[in-house]
Amino acid sequence: MRDLKHISLTIVRGNIAIMHDIDRDNFLDLMFSLKRNYTKNNQIASRFIEAIPETESVLIYEDRNVELDVPFVVLKMFDGEYKTLYIPRSHKIIWGILNEFVK
Repeated sequence: MRDLKHISLTIVRGNIAIMHDIDRDNFLDLMFSLKRNYTKNNQIASRFIEAIPETESVLIYEDRNVELDVPFVVLKMFDGEYKTLYIPRSHKIIWGILNEFVK
């Protein structure tokens, strides 16, 4: 059953999975705010805005991302499809938001 109010966010750190439900509307509002305020560099926020309405969960493999030049998140969509969203390290605000959600 679709949970239209929340998105499940999981960050895997070593053998520990930290899970949290995030408010879908709040997440969408944050991404719209970033898109508005960073008009010259808002590609990642724009991609999240497109995906959030159909996203069931977000998965972040923190240990794997440490080794990569461009880290990523995996989006599981309501239709069962998985999408990979690459987020350069320079997008510290987006990474900060994602990490803040699981504190």
